[in-house]
Amino acid sequence: MNPRGYEPVPGLTGARLAITGAAGFVGSHLCALLRASGADVIGIDRVPGAALTADLMDPASRDEIYDAIHTADGLIHLAASGARTDMVGALAVAMGALRPDVPVVVTSCSSVYGSSILESDGRWRGSREDDPVRPLGSHGRSHVLIERLSTRRRLYGNRVALIRPFTIAGEGQPESAAIARWISAASRGEVLELPGGPERVRDVVDVVDAVRAIAVAWREEIDGIVNVGTGRPVRVEQVIEAIAAEFGPVDHVRVPASKATPLATCASVERMSEWLGFVGETDLGALIRRQIRAVRSEAAA
Repeated sequence: MNPRGYEPVPGLTGARLAITGAAGFVGSHLCALLRASGADVIGIDRVPGAALTADLMDPASRDEIYDAIHTADGLIHLAASGARTDMVGALAVAMGALRPDVPVVVTSCSSVYGSSILESDGRWRGSREDDPVRPLGSHGRSHVLIERLSTRRRLYGNRVALIRPFTIAGEGQPESAAIARWISAASRGEVLELPGGPERVRDVVDVVDAVRAIAVAWREEIDGIVNVGTGRPVRVEQVIEAIAAEFGPVDHVRVPASKATPLATCASVERMSEWLGFVGETDLGALIRRQIRAVRSEAAA
């Protein structure tokens, strides 16, 4: 059964994969793709919706979490939300249950780069995987810690892929994300608040491409850091125009951006192309339409 119409990823049939954060935005899409690809998915999340409802930080759940992960052929760790201590602790618990030599994928975040750099020709330079990390806030700094802890698994013989996704959008994006907030506000006829203004720039990657990248990274046993993006960032005003194409004219207002909000994000995708065999291709208008349709369908249910 493939309800979301995902194109299966070859080479995953029969693989037993433990997914933490399985009920979340990216996790639910990833689990759907993996099942469509013939994998045996062990979804773990602290909220209902996964095969195993358990909190990685709850000592009472440790035995069943250990059994689920220890018997898996691989781990894909998406449970990276909440306080920094919870993020790091959850990863430590998941990693501690692994067998040696089991391939691991850990999702980090493009926030470790801080803002992309504007070059003299007016184009944004893509952040490269070997660039120094320059996080602007606590969220980015937490992901730097996650990355450092993850790479220690190499001491146990594990191959560890660190995925740095840029702005993931699509069906089910939570309202903690800007695009989802703007869609929600537009649906109610409210003014859209744009931190930093409409000229800010983001590399928006379709959730379909993001989860495919994660699945391929596990299949290929990638050992290293890989960006997941398009390399072709868009201005926030283009996102607003795509939303307005569905709802009609929308009003927006510039509001102050926090110091942790980058001016621009842009992925260098050379390594993604080389290691994963593809790069993100985002049709912004179609992506926004899909996300709005999903919101409307949920409201009508």
